[in-house]
Amino acid sequence: MKIVGILSAHDESPAWLAAAVTGFARVCDAIVYCEGAYALYPGARPRSHPAQAEAVMLACESADVECVIHRPKDVYFGNEVEKRNQTLRLAGALQPDWVMVFDADYHVMRCEPDVVRDMLEQTDCNVATYTLMDGMDVLAQDFTAELATQIDLSTEWTCRTRDIYRWTPDLSYGPAHFTVCGTYDGELQWVRGPELVKSGAPVPPACLLEAALVATHRTKDRAKIRRDAAAEYYANRDAAGLEVLVDDWALELAQ
Repeated sequence: MKIVGILSAHDESPAWLAAAVTGFARVCDAIVYCEGAYALYPGARPRSHPAQAEAVMLACESADVECVIHRPKDVYFGNEVEKRNQTLRLAGALQPDWVMVFDADYHVMRCEPDVVRDMLEQTDCNVATYTLMDGMDVLAQDFTAELATQIDLSTEWTCRTRDIYRWTPDLSYGPAHFTVCGTYDGELQWVRGPELVKSGAPVPPACLLEAALVATHRTKDRAKIRRDAAAEYYANRDAAGLEVLVDDWALELAQ
């Protein structure tokens, strides 16, 4: 069984990239790293500083896994959906059985490779989840510090992220970057999307890796300039009317 890890990133810390790749390489056989900004991203350029690609390459070299690095000529005029579908095309060339998607701000804190592989080998599901842990230092700000003395304020919380997909040649993102579908056993199946039951499409069961693969999410630790740029991109995307899902979107696309 071959698992290909997919990392889509732009203008990230080389240290974060190395940590993310090193962590997921514990269970992946290959890593696909795709650079380049979305066209609507402020100051968009097609490639990041070379040190970032180098960090990914060296992390893959140290982990002894295959490495595909894509540094495009142009920005992604189709924005997030176009870029994520590019990562799938790159991964498909490696003939994976599963693809495992992760972000640069993920740091693997627990991984049991043999358990993960056994669960994916045995499952009949076409999608799997791993655990994402987030948190906050309640004492870092006066408001939350005071609040923590009055109520039970959690410092950590977790969620399951549906970011592991059984490979099928037509696996694709769209119409939004958080909706994924593919053809399995001759039928179109939405393996990720916003409450698929909304359109009558059943939510497919997922293989829950739970504690076998846990990553921390540290997006709040990004530099302010990076957070502001992301916020501007989302505002530009919303103003352009992109990735807006209408009622019964999945049903319409399946027809």
